Amino acid sequence: MKSSEDQDWIKEVEKEIQKIKEWVCTDRLSMIGKLSYLNGSLAASVTGWNAWFTNPMICAYLSEEKLKELIEIFQRLTLEFLELDVSYTKLVKEKQQEELKKNISKKKSELVRKEKIDYIG
Repeated sequence: MKSSEDQDWIKEVEKEIQKIKEWVCTDRLSMIGKLSYLNGSLAASVTGWNAWFTNPMICAYLSEEKLKELIEIFQRLTLEFLELDVSYTKLVKEKQQEELKKNISKKKSELVRKEKIDYIG
């Protein structure tokens, strides 16, 4: 990236940080909107980091000490994020299973009721 592009990126990210900090959720819809926005911001940042890490010219500016520091930070963030992923995936799966069981139970009850009506009638 050229210096002016770097400065533009920095300004954009700083605006993004401020927007995220100031965003107040007032209801479930705004919470979902914010989660989507946060996820998009994170994805854009990860894409930028990936561009750096696959560019030997950029990596040349990072000392071994800075690389070790980044590994520690990225490992902590990655593990935390992946653990969050597993946790919420399990939560959603459990809720889906509960709903499925309720629907199956409801369908069975409806069938039994219909069979009783057919038998009586």
